[in-house]
Amino acid sequence: MVTTGDLYTWTFTVASNAADGKAALSWDATAWSGSSAALLLLDISNQVLMDMKTADRYEFSFVSGKQFKIIYNKERLAARPYPAGTGLS
Repeated sequence: MVTTGDLYTWTFTVASNAADGKAALSWDATAWSGSSAALLLLDISNQVLMDMKTADRYEFSFVSGKQFKIIYNKERLAARPYPAGTGLS
């Protein structure tokens, strides 16, 4: 848990004892639906950016060491398509 701020990012690595293959991340999108802040999921290796407020699942090809980033930005992202720190422009 962190205090409320303007921008936070969390990077995590997906691990499994299963063989490489199809996998999914899922979350409760309704918890954020009324918020004006941006909540994004970035698939780092595939450079896929998802709005976690409008989707509740992300399917991907799992490989050991796959990394993701969750980005919380208090401001709406109308001024630029991707927030600073994502590696996307």
